[in-house]
Amino acid sequence: MRDNPNISTTGISECLHTEYGLVVLNIRFLPIGYDLNAAVYEAVCSEGETYFVKVRIGEMNLAGLMTPRVLVEHGIPNILAPLKTLRGELFCRLDERVSLAVFPFIRGDNAMAEGLTDRQWREFGRTLNALHSGGFASLVEEEVLKERFDIPSAPLVLEISAQIPELQRDSPAEQRLIAYWNDNAATIRRIVERAKLLGRKVQAQSFEFVLCHSDIHFGNILVAEDGRIYLVDWDTPILAPRERDLLFIVGSMIAGRVQPRQEALFFEGYGATNVNLTALAYYRYERAIQDIGECAKSVLFDGGVSEEMKAEEVDLLISQFQPGEIIEAAMEADRQQEANRRKSEGAFRMIIREANQSDAVGMGRVLVDTFMTAHRGQIPEKDWEARKQNWTYEVSAKGWEQTLRNIANSASFQECIYVAEGAGGDIIGVSMAYIEASDGAAEVCALYVHPDCQGQGVGRGLLQAIAARLTENNIAALRIGVLETNAPARRFYEAMGGRVILKRDIEEAGHTLRGVVYGWESLEALTA
Repeated sequence: MRDNPNISTTGISECLHTEYGLVVLNIRFLPIGYDLNAAVYEAVCSEGETYFVKVRIGEMNLAGLMTPRVLVEHGIPNILAPLKTLRGELFCRLDERVSLAVFPFIRGDNAMAEGLTDRQWREFGRTLNALHSGGFASLVEEEVLKERFDIPSAPLVLEISAQIPELQRDSPAEQRLIAYWNDNAATIRRIVERAKLLGRKVQAQSFEFVLCHSDIHFGNILVAEDGRIYLVDWDTPILAPRERDLLFIVGSMIAGRVQPRQEALFFEGYGATNVNLTALAYYRYERAIQDIGECAKSVLFDGGVSEEMKAEEVDLLISQFQPGEIIEAAMEADRQQEANRRKSEGAFRMIIREANQSDAVGMGRVLVDTFMTAHRGQIPEKDWEARKQNWTYEVSAKGWEQTLRNIANSASFQECIYVAEGAGGDIIGVSMAYIEASDGAAEVCALYVHPDCQGQGVGRGLLQAIAARLTENNIAALRIGVLETNAPARRFYEAMGGRVILKRDIEEAGHTLRGVVYGWESLEALTA
């Protein structure tokens, strides 16, 4: 809920009359939107018409008003553009520090609340394609910024990181933010450094620079009562690769999660396109850095923000780090683009084989690295750091040595372990299954692929090896548990034909985590 900035509604009404010729009968503040430097109002005028008034504290972004105006004048549908003043301008000044712009008032709600129908998803795709493919870059290039891949919010985040250890505040929301930032300072630094590296990579690549909205998440898609959609809030248009906007479609969870079916419907309207995963990873990191910096600045350094609003901003900042949210998605896209790079270079080769005791050291490295990556954010950061310090490669390797020794000494088939060996002889993946005595089904208790090698078919190969061994021993049912929030693993199991058969909590580092169990009633699909 946005705070009311207490700007004089009388002054707004007088400005609307002088600059737009509108006679305002009633005007009210609307507590919506994410821009902390803007406020919006509904103005009802004398002839019954209603307008949406956007008031900005500070300089009005002319590019953000001109861009939708150009699109509308060139016949692009579903764009909400500002009205012109009596003098033909796109905004006017209320006073020396406040400006306002006027838009048609469309009754409806944003897609965060309403969702999109199949038809609307396709229409959204067609509209964004018209924006990207319409050749508008040349029409707006004098006003609209061009992408430089330089992480504009990074200096702010690094400055806050330098100041925050010494800050002492009385506000509960500020104290909470300071504590969380300090606990996650290392992660924040790594995100910024990784984004800078990816920025340098994409700077060296060749892209078509198109006109992008740059913030086209669910909250900026207005769904009208008549079913039409409108792309709104053109505050930061940019000339950039189309991935700048596709960020909000491809596996997006910004202001609402885009499901695979919805993504497919969008591209039915947009048309087939090859998404550059390096650019996508860069933009996901950039978005997270932007949100982290803006939230922290608002809570810690901007005056006049209520405690309630500060608490909401802290919630937003913390949400970036949660499983399945944008930081995890950025890391996933980052891993995928690295895997694709290796694949395109022909550098990735592997073999799947049964494990032996000499593999224990490599298996320990895979288990520790993969487990710690997957569980970050699932348990408190302090507990995660303690686990990282105490659970070394050597500790894990000793556990694997004992397990492999027990299997070698067993007279009957109860367990099996397979490893994936990379081209250089390193162990890059591990899988293990055992027979559950209660019902004779097999359960996979370990399926780990090193984060540097994911997306290459390693997990598939390891699971198939397990399934083949079980089939040889006349075991037909298989199941595997996974954290409920581990979206990449869940997508993998579902792609392999697994179905959720029950929910089961997982105990980890003294914390109870929610989990689900996937099952296969037949192993034929896995061994085919």
